[in-house]
Amino acid sequence: KDAIYDPRWYFPFSGESNFAQAWQVWYAKPSNPVTQPEEPPEYAQQQMALYDELRESPDADRQNELFAQILEIAQQQFYAMGIVLPINGYAIVKNNFMNVPDIFDEAYVFMTPGPTNPQQYYFQV
Repeated sequence: KDAIYDPRWYFPFSGESNFAQAWQVWYAKPSNPVTQPEEPPEYAQQQMALYDELRESPDADRQNELFAQILEIAQQQFYAMGIVLPINGYAIVKNNFMNVPDIFDEAYVFMTPGPTNPQQYYFQV
């Protein structure tokens, strides 16, 4: 569930959130916070409650509905402006290293190169 609904840009829910660290400390209650907690405004607390409900719900339709509400609040608050994407990466593969795809997606939650099945790469002798 958490990989699909990654809220780090939509409300401050953990140390991975990129804004309002004092709010996320208030919500997540980490054992050794760097930042002092600060009670967030009602709209952020509403997102936190929606996320708690989302994580407990076994129903995919309900999860989608709850996350849509989180996104709606984020849209109104406009927490973060995405203006830059990571540049394209590259890799060098030796000519005799086979079964490596020419192109594949790279992302932390995607756990690159795992989905390309590296266990099927081989050396041609």
